[in-house]
Amino acid sequence: MVATFFWLPTAIRSLSAATAAMLSPAPHSVSPRSAFAQVEVLVALLGPLFLLGAVVPDPSDPAAQPLLYSFNDRAWLIVASVGYLINAGWGAYALGARISSAKTWNLVIFVLAFAAHCMFLHLRGEVIRRCPITNLFEIAAFFSWSLVLTYLVIGSTYRMSILGTFTAPVVFTINFCALVLPIDVPSNRPPLGWQLELHATLCLLGFATLGVAALAGVMYLIQERQLKRHELNSWFYSLPAMGELAEVHKRVLLWGFAIFFAGTFMGFFVRHEGMLDWIKIAWTLVICALYLGLLLAPRFIYLSQKKIATFSVASYIFVLLTFWGVNAFTVSHRLHP
Repeated sequence: MVATFFWLPTAIRSLSAATAAMLSPAPHSVSPRSAFAQVEVLVALLGPLFLLGAVVPDPSDPAAQPLLYSFNDRAWLIVASVGYLINAGWGAYALGARISSAKTWNLVIFVLAFAAHCMFLHLRGEVIRRCPITNLFEIAAFFSWSLVLTYLVIGSTYRMSILGTFTAPVVFTINFCALVLPIDVPSNRPPLGWQLELHATLCLLGFATLGVAALAGVMYLIQERQLKRHELNSWFYSLPAMGELAEVHKRVLLWGFAIFFAGTFMGFFVRHEGMLDWIKIAWTLVICALYLGLLLAPRFIYLSQKKIATFSVASYIFVLLTFWGVNAFTVSHRLHP
């Protein structure tokens, strides 16, 4: 309860500023808001995760069983997915109609969907008594949650609410596949310590940030293609300026690589059972090499922003296509019956 009084004023102030920033027209420069304001946004977004621990009943408490079983964790994820679907549909309509997708009601639905997503992660974590990343279903849900968190922070920092139009359909698709496919298989692996959870969490957050960078690259390529063909449709006038997208793409790419590298570094402190997963290690090194090369190459050779955006999108498609297979078949992530 005490934590609520410290968090609530910050949440109201920072989310109000974030909402105003995301609903206001994009500025002529992409200078981010102050570092203090960015920290406030993070506190406002992550605060509910800690507060849920105080207000949500413990699933092991018999008195809480009727409530939790009447609306279980998967139901919360379904509610969140419906909210993301509404945002995706509105965003597509707004782009086609050449109107702004940044409406108050739309952002409210997005935030409520994110809150339901947080509730799912909390309830699942309480049930399994660890970070909810023990099977592919939970990993997919945590990854999509990370995408939304990254968008809310970056969108408010750089006043690019249009990113939500591209983020929402990706998040809905990931959640839909996770809910439909039979991948929610309980794992009886023993807990391997906080090092593994921090390693996995940072890597997934890094992947999400790199995903938002790839979405910014997609928006840049859309505008570049329309300018080249002299076909300026409604999408061109709804997207931010190409210079702004290029700068945001570069910065977010750097942040994503830094977070992913920190998660990879934490992997050296994880307690391993048996042999090392050389497949996972090799895959991780390939990902690091791809993005490190993408960040350093422009310093030594000339690369147009179009090529950088194309390589960013291609690298992320490679990550998405290989991530699930690597995690499903490597030894340390293989589920036990």
